[in-house]
Amino acid sequence: MDYWDYIGWADSFAHPDFTERQKAYAQALDERMIFTPQFIVNGVESSFGGQSAEVASLIQKYAQLVPGAELSIRRMGASYEITLQNVYYSSPYDVYLVGVSPLETVDIHSGQNAGRRVNYANIVTEWHNLGLWDGLRPTTFETGVLGGRYIVLL
Repeated sequence: MDYWDYIGWADSFAHPDFTERQKAYAQALDERMIFTPQFIVNGVESSFGGQSAEVASLIQKYAQLVPGAELSIRRMGASYEITLQNVYYSSPYDVYLVGVSPLETVDIHSGQNAGRRVNYANIVTEWHNLGLWDGLRPTTFETGVLGGRYIVLL
C-alpha cells in the first residue's frame, strides 16, 4: 500500500522507495505535505504539477546555471558506462540512475476516479543508486542492463 491508495484505488506506478524519497524532499524543503504530481527542481525548490507556468519558470531559472560536472555516456551492449568529471561544486555526490516511461494510460476501476482513463507522463519505473562520487577525480559507473527506454542521471 502506498500513500495514494487510501482513496480507493491502488496507484499502479507507486513504490514505497519513491514515496520515501518524496517525503525526504518534503522534510529537506520544510514542506508539510507531499503531493502528486510534484516537481523538485535542482533539488532545492518544488512545485505542484498543475502549475505549468511556475514549473517552466523554475526550470528556466536553473537552466541558466553552469552545469555541476561534465558527463559522458558510452553504450556497452545492453548497459551504459557513465563517467563524471570536472565538478564545479566541491562535494560528494550520490549518483542515481532513473528509468522513465514517457506515457502510460491506466483505466481506473474504483475510488474517486472510477471509470476514468488517465494518461500519465514521465513515470519513474526504475531507481538505481550507482554509488557515491567524491567529486574530486573522474569516476566511471556501469549501469547494468536497464529495462526502460529512457534514463535520467541524478
